[in-house]
Amino acid sequence: MKKFLIALLALIIAVFCVGCGTYTPASNRPGSGDSSGGGTGVKPGGDDDKPGGNDDDELTFTVRMTYGGRPYVPTTIVYALWNGADGSAYRAEFSRETGVAEQKGLDGVYTVSILNLPSGYTYNPNIYSADNGHTDTTVEIFRYNQIDNAGATRDLDPNKAQTVTVGELYRVELSSSSAHVWFLMSGCSLETWCDVVENSVTPRIVGYMANTMSGFVNPSGVQISGGGLSASYTKNIKFSSDEADYAAKSLNLFSISAVQQLGKYPVYVYFKIDKSQVEGGTRPPTPTYNYEARDAEETELLQLIQPEGTFKYVWEDEPDHLLVGDKYKLFEKGTTDKAGNEGDGYYHRYDAEEDIYYETIFVIISHCNANIPEDGDPPKDVGGFLYGLVSKDLVDRHTSGGVDYYGYDYTRMIETYARYCNTEGAHPLTEELKQFMMGYALREKFFDDGNGWAETNEFQLNSNEEDQWLFNCGYYVA
Repeated sequence: MKKFLIALLALIIAVFCVGCGTYTPASNRPGSGDSSGGGTGVKPGGDDDKPGGNDDDELTFTVRMTYGGRPYVPTTIVYALWNGADGSAYRAEFSRETGVAEQKGLDGVYTVSILNLPSGYTYNPNIYSADNGHTDTTVEIFRYNQIDNAGATRDLDPNKAQTVTVGELYRVELSSSSAHVWFLMSGCSLETWCDVVENSVTPRIVGYMANTMSGFVNPSGVQISGGGLSASYTKNIKFSSDEADYAAKSLNLFSISAVQQLGKYPVYVYFKIDKSQVEGGTRPPTPTYNYEARDAEETELLQLIQPEGTFKYVWEDEPDHLLVGDKYKLFEKGTTDKAGNEGDGYYHRYDAEEDIYYETIFVIISHCNANIPEDGDPPKDVGGFLYGLVSKDLVDRHTSGGVDYYGYDYTRMIETYARYCNTEGAHPLTEELKQFMMGYALREKFFDDGNGWAETNEFQLNSNEEDQWLFNCGYYVA
């Protein structure tokens, strides 16, 4: 009797199972991309190609885009792509009404990519993902600046390089593994965006010491690598030009190239420029110069002053033409020295033992000077060192507003001061002018362990790190 009951129960269970069907694990469902069942490759996202599963239980994965902090709705055909860890890939077109791409029935972890963005736009392909608990992905897209210049070879000429700007994204086109494109950068950080899913391109960056004024370049380059998101072949680069490992105060000219795994060219390399990661107070504070509305006290500092006597550089009587910053100090307004002199907001010769301020220090702005002689363009009496080279040459030629070592934009400030210069092209030295002079000297490598422009010209100046701002300063001797 017991055997009969067991057999009857087994028969009932078998009949029940036939009626209900067979359970298939999710990893083996058609369309999952598993090698034992579903197909691999890109699924268009049509009704016949969507991943399998019960419609009532399906998750809907979505992708949307932003540009400049606002939703971006494409006007052309653009796709979102979900790449599964198992090799599967599914795509869906972005709606040109809502700006959303949808895909139902995905199950697992996916990297998210964008296909067919309009020309001039791109995104970081290495940072977006989705899974069952995070089905909605927002991708930030950017406009990029194309770098095309005559320096797409191994020609070490800083004048053929483009100055990059903080916050901007750049793209370079490379026609072969030996093609190099040049750019100038100081006090910034950089990250390359080669696609690690595609995993076929590795960028190369080499940094050099260069003086854009003299054209001198130390041919011994420093190979920069690592730090960025990587795969088995693609190794992205992320670094700051102020990192100690790369001697940031020496490297300012960079070449970028790339190697394609199968030798297929051209290739495109994107890289983003951001603020430097300087710590420890090395970077000066952001300039407080107000271009639009200067208050009354600041306006009083803009004065055309022509003292009697002859202009004399501060280094002329110093041994080895040494710049000595301790001899000069800002005479702040509202203060007096022991001789009863009142502060005027300018730098002066200063006797620390007696606490007495002497001659006002001037800085040459709108004319050439001893360390940067006239070269015929622009003429000495209408352009010159700062007004010509900063306002016109450095901005127009390099299409960059950041004109000093730290990437700060002093252009309009210099143009304003230039209107108040005397017959020598000089203006009394203020604190903001001193900040700019320091940044400019660092940017142009005026002092570079004996190889700088100011160290190798006919006057052969010398300076400590902190005193470089004095290179074109002087006072009037009756």
